[in-house]
Parts: sequence; C-alpha cells; structure tokens
Amino acid sequence: MSVATTTPALPIPHSKSRVKAATRTLRELGIVGHALASTHHVVMAQIVPMRFCNLSCAYCNEYDKVSEPVPVDEMLRRIDHLAGLGASIITISGGEPLTHPELDAIIARIRHHRRVAGMITNGYLLVPERIQQLNRAGLDHMQISIDNIEPDEISKKSLKVLDKKLEFLSQHAEFHVNINSVVGGGIRNPQDALVIGNRALALGFTSTIGIIHDGDGQLKPLQDEERRVYYQMAGMAKKNYSRFNKFQEAIANAIRHADPARLAINVEYEDSLVRLKVIDDGRGFLIRGDLLGFGIRGMRKRASEINADFDLMSEPGVGTTIAVSVPIRKRINLLVRFDPANTFRKSIGEI
Repeated sequence: MSVATTTPALPIPHSKSRVKAATRTLRELGIVGHALASTHHVVMAQIVPMRFCNLSCAYCNEYDKVSEPVPVDEMLRRIDHLAGLGASIITISGGEPLTHPELDAIIARIRHHRRVAGMITNGYLLVPERIQQLNRAGLDHMQISIDNIEPDEISKKSLKVLDKKLEFLSQHAEFHVNINSVVGGGIRNPQDALVIGNRALALGFTSTIGIIHDGDGQLKPLQDEERRVYYQMAGMAKKNYSRFNKFQEAIANAIRHADPARLAINVEYEDSLVRLKVIDDGRGFLIRGDLLGFGIRGMRKRASEINADFDLMSEPGVGTTIAVSVPIRKRINLLVRFDPANTFRKSIGEI
C-alpha cells in the first residue's frame, strides 16, 4: 500500500502566521549579523530533556525506554547558562522531547532569553491542540525526520503514519516546519525520500535530506541510486531556504568585499508588503550587467522565485543597498541595526 502524494493547493498562511514568520526571520538575521561580528560566543546548542522515546528505530542509539524526564528546574538552569554563554539558537532533542511533561516551559524559557527555539521530534504525538500549545510557548522551528513511506523493522517514522500529522501542522503551526528525509543506513527504497520531500513542499514546509547511519553508528558509502536521490533532494532544499539565505549572502558579501564601517539590516512594513534592506557604507561599485557577480545574480533569481522585487543601489565610495520587497498583509514596524565593529542593537519592536 502506498501513500497518496496528490495534495490540495499550497496552504495560504494566515496574516498572524505571516507576521510571526517575518518577525522570526528578522530575529534570525540579527543572529547572522551577531555571528559575523564576533566568534566569541556559542551560536547553536542542543539540549536533551528526555532520553526516553516512544519509538524504537533500529538505527538509533540516542534513546532508551527507562529514563525519567530531566527535572524542569535543571533544564531551566541549563538554558540560563547557555544564554549566559551567548548561545543564539537552542534546539531541543532527545529521545522524544514531546514526552517531557514540562516541554512548553522549556521552550518558553528559551524565548524568555530571546533565543531561537527549535525542536527535533518524530511527530507521533502531534495533534491540533498540542500544536497550538507549542505556538503559545513560542516555538520557532520544528524538524521531523521521515525515513520511509511504509513502516518497517528499520524505522517506524513513515509517511503513511505521519501524513495526517503533517496536515495538522500545515493547518495550525505558526512556527517553521522542516521535513528531513534520509538515504543510507538500511533504508530500502531511496526513492521514498523524493516522495517525502515533494509532500513536504506541497504542504508549505521546507525539505532537506540527510545520510543516516546504521545500527552501529557507522556511515556507509552511498550506492549510485542513493547518491542520485541525495543530490536531487539537496538541490530542492537550497531553493526552499532562499528567503533566509539571500540575506546571509548579502551580509557576508558586504563584510567580505565592501569593508564597511557600518552595516544596517532594516525591515520595513507597509500596508501591502514587507521590505528587507541590507545597507553598507563600504566601497560601493558601478552597477553594470557585465560586472555583476554570481552572488548578486543568485539573490535576484531567488527573489523572483518567491515573487519578490529585488533592488540594488550602489555608488563607488558611498556604499551599497540591497532591498527585497515581498507582498504581505499586516503592518507593523520593526528595525534591526548591526554594526560590524562588534556592536549589536535592537530597536522599535519586540524581536
């Protein structure tokens, strides 16, 4: 029996979800800026509040069936310590984190420190009410790994079992959802990864692919078909992360090539669109088609893929501004400024 892959049209996010997504992107751009400004802090850390897992996948050695939840006070202490170290992204893993009775308090503590809160889950325990609780707790990102279409002795994380959970997420989640599929490690049919990836895209999620280890924790060389599927999926993943990557590119290019004294990331909301700008006071350059590098051409292409307008303004000795305008419904005002000279400020609005 196979899982149907035909789906309705791509879900249209509610205004509230779109505003949350834009605000989340703004916070993440700040993290990119902070990471580029200084390497003297932790960028990302994983925490494990639960070793227990409700599944028993043959390749996994990161769970047990007997451990009690880590007490919530201890988890909050660890989060406070990570925040003190400057960790920007804190991801909750396991075991299965959804089995921790105080998971929402853990997520809320991460957000209390204005860090990005992520979670890796098998998705089995997701129902509409639980998804809404995660919304209220402030979860930013969720990743679910789906290993095959039909469950087998290697993995129970199948599209057949989880497809309804994905539909719940597409209807209720206000956080970003990524579906990770895998090749290697005893997964019988590499083509399953393509079916899973396309289903994720149809529901409005992003899709990535990984190489899974075997039951001894060892990676084995990919066979020809596994390699072909891997590269095909990797190309799909790049396209889906274009909204975030284009601004990472713009920031990195400015610092690498323009030698700016100051660099600003502005997010401006109007009645019908959101405009994101990266502005530097560096060297600048003459805008000529034959002089535009692959970086700028790539950013322009990815902007067109999300129906956004891409604008480039530059003048030698004055600096460069890159702006991308995306249609949106809600109007709010947010601004982030980033100083490459190791100064990071937030203003106008709750980031």
